[in-house]
Amino acid sequence: MARSPFGVTEFMISPVTASYRDPLSGNERDVFLRIAMSPGTTTTQVAEQANIATEMVSRITKKLIGLGWVIERVDTQDRRIKRLGMTQAGYESLRDHFAHETGKNRESIRVTGVHVWNPDQP
Repeated sequence: MARSPFGVTEFMISPVTASYRDPLSGNERDVFLRIAMSPGTTTTQVAEQANIATEMVSRITKKLIGLGWVIERVDTQDRRIKRLGMTQAGYESLRDHFAHETGKNRESIRVTGVHVWNPDQP
């Protein structure tokens, strides 16, 4: 990283970062990380934690499900409730994201504090 005479920081583009484009906005990334950190959470819980309208979280969740990064399951006790969790593909996307953010090789990235959700396991 070098500083230009115009006060702009210049970054070296590496093969790791050159092909990466984050498909998520800031709010979307926040919602995704909250789901990743709390497998089995609900849209309402995420909305309260993130201080975002439930409708917005629902829209974001649909996008994340479409990307294959989040799965949704109906609660076994109360069928009105939908539970959310991160998939293995979602975890891999986090590795890509943090490789880009840090400039490190993707294979060296291990993301802790998040959990791939398998709702079929007790």
